[in-house]
Amino acid sequence: MKEMKYLLENTARCGIPVIEIEPADVPERLPMAIYLHGFGTYKEKQLIQGYYLAKSGYFTVMFDAPLHGELLTQEFSSLPLLERQARIFDIILETSGAINNLVFSYKEHPVADFNRTALMGSSMGGMTIFHYLANHRIKEVKAAAALIATASWEHNLRQKIMEELRLVPLFPEKRLLSVGDAEPLRHLENLADFPLLVQNGVDDEIIPIEEIRDFRKKLSPLYTKKENVRFIEYYNIGHEATDEMIRNAIDWFDIYV
Repeated sequence: MKEMKYLLENTARCGIPVIEIEPADVPERLPMAIYLHGFGTYKEKQLIQGYYLAKSGYFTVMFDAPLHGELLTQEFSSLPLLERQARIFDIILETSGAINNLVFSYKEHPVADFNRTALMGSSMGGMTIFHYLANHRIKEVKAAAALIATASWEHNLRQKIMEELRLVPLFPEKRLLSVGDAEPLRHLENLADFPLLVQNGVDDEIIPIEEIRDFRKKLSPLYTKKENVRFIEYYNIGHEATDEMIRNAIDWFDIYV
């Protein structure tokens, strides 16, 4: 087996802490893959995903979402868990709005080809991808893979409130409606024919598979290129982004990026 070496740099782009991984001694510019992590974690915990992407020939970027990793504040970390979780939609919207600046920050990079960018995200990261594709997508982003995520925010949130009544004061009706207005499920026309891979667990205790099947039912008719959208269901994994999901996402990127 040929020995491969990789370069890893912990830096910042547009004020966002990032980790970059790239194969060493590459003869040409590489397509770029950006990985978006889930709630309560941070970029360093995604190094295995980053390694898989870099090993497959991608200039890989992982970054800290707002209030995570190097951007975690003492004020936020001291809040009760439910109050922190209630900020997830604010974090998603802020992250979604920052992706294009992050992509363009690599315009002059000697290795990363920002014109061929792919997005992969799990849980909150996948939800962010759905919102981004529905609201901010640029032509330089060629494909995306969302893992264990949902595009149905208001319905999911209302179900969670019924299960956990302590969420009631954190989400008055006005805020619930605001979450609904922002959910990607209401802007699916902007996803039409974009190369999108969606992967979820059938027995996911956080993201009900019924939401994903409803998403597929509503999204699929918008695609004239049926091969550009794919949904994969997994059994017995719960709410986990597995190695198989990562490999499938990389295979997807290899087709479209």
